[in-house]
Amino acid sequence: MTEATQILHAFETAATAPLTYAKSWQKNQQRPVVGILPMNFPPELVHAAGALPTLLQADDEPVSIGYSRIDSFYCGYNRSLVNQTMSDEFGFLSAIMLGDHCVQLLGTADTMRNHMPHVPVLYDQLVSTINSPWAFSESLRCLNALKSQLEDALDTTISDTALSDSITLFNENRALVRQVYALRTAGDIQLGSTAMQHIVKASMVMDRADHTVLLQQLLAALQSQDKPASAALPVFLSGHMCH
Repeated sequence: MTEATQILHAFETAATAPLTYAKSWQKNQQRPVVGILPMNFPPELVHAAGALPTLLQADDEPVSIGYSRIDSFYCGYNRSLVNQTMSDEFGFLSAIMLGDHCVQLLGTADTMRNHMPHVPVLYDQLVSTINSPWAFSESLRCLNALKSQLEDALDTTISDTALSDSITLFNENRALVRQVYALRTAGDIQLGSTAMQHIVKASMVMDRADHTVLLQQLLAALQSQDKPASAALPVFLSGHMCH
């Protein structure tokens, strides 16, 4: 097994079983894990608090017990979150950061609070109209409120230095992901679409420092290989609102 294959396998493992990865990290590091939603939440805040930010994702399990709390017209993401909540998949989390972005998320938040009273649900409405004159001041208010809630939930203090270090690390990681994507698009490295997706999904759940080191090693390994025979990439476009 080549070095690149080993690294890609590590990404695949984390991407396909994110909660298993988070529980293992929590056990090994003896530090808290905080679930976050994918709607603009800054995982740097959680990282700066000494916890692992893990993006809560829809799983492949059929929704069953979740329908005892929500209607079937809820979007797939909310249905899955509620089903996982009712199946006690999120009970190990130290907190959940959840935003008011749609009416259905209100129902999901209520279900989480009622079913897991021991897991704080940190709730606020992040700014979506970022070009408005009041957007900066409101964003600052919201982020400071979330920071205060997170400090209370984890019984810690988030220093400016820790936050700055986390922002630097996360920006480095994002730049590396973009570099891998750009090299793949240009046809300079051999990397399949599934592997690329695993890299991105793993970045949402893995310890970002570990993910960054593995990405650096992967880039070096891929760039040392022969270039693909053809730079042409097939394109498949698929999408649905809220999915």
